[in-house]
Amino acid sequence: MSGDNGGWHLVRGAFYPLKRLAEADARVSLITAVSRDEYGDRALENVQRAGANCQHSLRTSKLPTAKTIILEDAVGSLKRYVVERGAMQLLDPEYILARQHVIARASVLLLDASLNADVLRTLLSIVKHANLQAILFLPEEGECVATLRNQVAADLDKIAIVAAAKDVGTQLKEPVQDTESCVRTAVKLLEAGGDTVLVWWKGQGAAVATSESAIFIPQLPVQEDLPYDLYSFGAAVAEARGRGFSWRQAVRKSLSAHPGRIVKTS
Repeated sequence: MSGDNGGWHLVRGAFYPLKRLAEADARVSLITAVSRDEYGDRALENVQRAGANCQHSLRTSKLPTAKTIILEDAVGSLKRYVVERGAMQLLDPEYILARQHVIARASVLLLDASLNADVLRTLLSIVKHANLQAILFLPEEGECVATLRNQVAADLDKIAIVAAAKDVGTQLKEPVQDTESCVRTAVKLLEAGGDTVLVWWKGQGAAVATSESAIFIPQLPVQEDLPYDLYSFGAAVAEARGRGFSWRQAVRKSLSAHPGRIVKTS
């Protein structure tokens, strides 16, 4: 996002960016779908903790019984809206279309892998030309992901998609098994309505897809004489961001600056 939209940042922890709302001058809307399982429960607890830390009221005395919740910023306070029509309703494209007037107001769409490809496409069709600034998938935790979050702290352009390879590859019915399938997953997300797509493959690296190219960046250098890897890529993006480039511009600049040191798979 741009600074005018409150400066949404990717930092350590999928829900930790809520802390940034405390510093936002503009209203920021958030719609999130989380699973009712152990991971989802922890995620909701993190949301509540982050909301409390930034002195926003989540108005949640207990975890919701529905599988899906919707969070929306309103006049400086985060309010919780539990889906009333049942646990699986937001996983239904028809129900999403019925609530598109709510979804279209969101600035950030934060999703996990409980949403299938049909639902993802439906959501993208609603928000692509609306107020949406970014789509964030709950990423896998890992050292390289945490490092990139901390280094890049990226403002996301419209529409940037950040995805975990394991989750999204499974949802798109093409599990990520090698660099080529990871890149194909990024391209599919790009074709679904993204602008700049990063797909993290835990322990291996990341696929980056833009309208110009789709490439794979390894987590660690593949050769000593080609030292470019996911960490240095994150540092290059962060440096470009610090020089005033947008997140999308920074990504593309970092890629074009080191064409010989990136493992190309497309």
